[in-house]
Amino acid sequence: MSRASTLAWGLGVVKCLAVLLLGLAACSSEYQEVSIIVDEFRLSPALVDVPAGQPVLLVVRNQGRETHRFQSTLLAQHRVEVMPDSGTQVDALEQGVPLAPGQRLELVLTLPPGVYHFRCPIKGHRGMQGIIVVQSPVQT
Repeated sequence: MSRASTLAWGLGVVKCLAVLLLGLAACSSEYQEVSIIVDEFRLSPALVDVPAGQPVLLVVRNQGRETHRFQSTLLAQHRVEVMPDSGTQVDALEQGVPLAPGQRLELVLTLPPGVYHFRCPIKGHRGMQGIIVVQSPVQT
């Protein structure tokens, strides 16, 4: 093999690898991302549907001016993985996670079918609540 053909072959391999990696990055989504926005004085959306048994990345963002807490039955009842850049302690989840303005909480959840309530338990924030409905996929 000449030097030029070896170089051309090497470039072809690099191009194929680049296309393969770009395709994998576009096709592989580890989690379904679900966002809940915390604002003065509501949680939106108040109803979230997710599939059972599949990993979900739950992102809770405080876009308001007040500090809130995100508390949910799913945090107390199921194993959750807190994403490293959330700055949240796993042992604080059952009491609710404080979220200052601009902060976010990221959790990875794989849940069985059920209905899970979430809310802000701070006194005076009574209307801040919602539910996550986890449903099994429909069998066809």
